[in-house]
Amino acid sequence: MFRGAITLGFLMSLTALSACAEDDVDPELDIIAGEMDAPHSLVVYFSPGCATCLQIMNETTDDLTRRYVDPGHLRLIYRDVPQLFSYREGQDDYNQRARQASHDYGYSLRCYQHVGDSAGYLQALDIFRDELSDLRETYASEYQDWPVITGDFLMSFSQGRTERSPFSAQQLGPCQAGEHLEEAASAFERNADLLVEAAGDPARVVVPAYFLDGEPIGGSNQGAVIAGLERALERMIPEAGE
Repeated sequence: MFRGAITLGFLMSLTALSACAEDDVDPELDIIAGEMDAPHSLVVYFSPGCATCLQIMNETTDDLTRRYVDPGHLRLIYRDVPQLFSYREGQDDYNQRARQASHDYGYSLRCYQHVGDSAGYLQALDIFRDELSDLRETYASEYQDWPVITGDFLMSFSQGRTERSPFSAQQLGPCQAGEHLEEAASAFERNADLLVEAAGDPARVVVPAYFLDGEPIGGSNQGAVIAGLERALERMIPEAGE
């Protein structure tokens, strides 16, 4: 099983990564937003165990959805890799909790994919990000790290899903009984393998990572990557800015 580490608040430079193949999209494993026959694709690798990753992804993909996905120019392909987490050298207790929390969140989100396909996952992801943002704001002065506040967050996320879910308790029953776990584990391993293959070296893997039509979007920080992505999309889809 792939094991990696991420540096919170920073994005890896992807300029040296190899191209990511277009023909590896799997509707059964990938989380897809937009039309399947959209002329362009953006693959996004992320970890549910990295709050900063989710914040970056949220700021990036919400605008892309409005400008490019909804009009049919672009499809977004999300690939979750909870094996990547906020790793700290020599802090075994923290790393154990971080690893467990990241997988807990990943499996919880995949429950909704098991029941409601990509649309169900994306709705749960919206709830997850909202609850995460509220919780980090509430505990900002007390906790500086994520995901150590697992108990409070999971309780809040669970309540949010219950209140906002389009699925009944009966519909969610099979995945709450664990029927989705093997399927989710397969997706996590496959996503990690694809990301490592694209990076060429496990030591170079950091998320979130973006691949536009198979080509990596590089940058040394969040702003540089988003700016590079916007420039690339404006060149490829000029009509979206008209």
